[in-house]
Amino acid sequence: TLYSFYPDMNTGIDPITDISNLNIAVDSNPQVARFLTEFVQDEIKDVINNKISGSQWDVDFRSYIATAQGIVEATDIAVYPIAQYWGNWLINSGSTYFKATQSFDTRSTKDLKVNAKEVVSRWYSGSMDNNGFIVKWEDGIEWNTNKQIQPVMQFYSVDTNTIYPPQLEFKWRDYQSVLDGPASS
Repeated sequence: TLYSFYPDMNTGIDPITDISNLNIAVDSNPQVARFLTEFVQDEIKDVINNKISGSQWDVDFRSYIATAQGIVEATDIAVYPIAQYWGNWLINSGSTYFKATQSFDTRSTKDLKVNAKEVVSRWYSGSMDNNGFIVKWEDGIEWNTNKQIQPVMQFYSVDTNTIYPPQLEFKWRDYQSVLDGPASS
């Protein structure tokens, strides 16, 4: 997680990641948090080459909610692929040609699930470097100074001690199993 209030700090190896827009009376600027997550390129290639093996496929980026507060109206989270390597400390810029969003309100499920096929396909083909994703509030919410709009969502990170780390969820149809039909005894 990266914090605007502490620009030289991130939470690196932490079981929780944050996206937030807090209007605390410290100064006139909101305190914004965004999180980054990355997936191992060799694992992506292994799934596509050895498990899917030519079938049509789709993939969603998933991140599971730990806590949510301040979601009082329809708000959107934006997910962008990251343009340059960031390691555990440095983020340069998000890519603007691809953006996935998901809307949340007071009653919706808070787990993040956005289609990532375009980005993962580019990572797989090598036409774009795999530097992971940045997750943030949409522009209308992030940096909003209205004290009535202070959403905070915390998600489990890759370093969680639960079964809910962020993941790429691949889906495909195993046509050979369909052609073979049910097994006979």
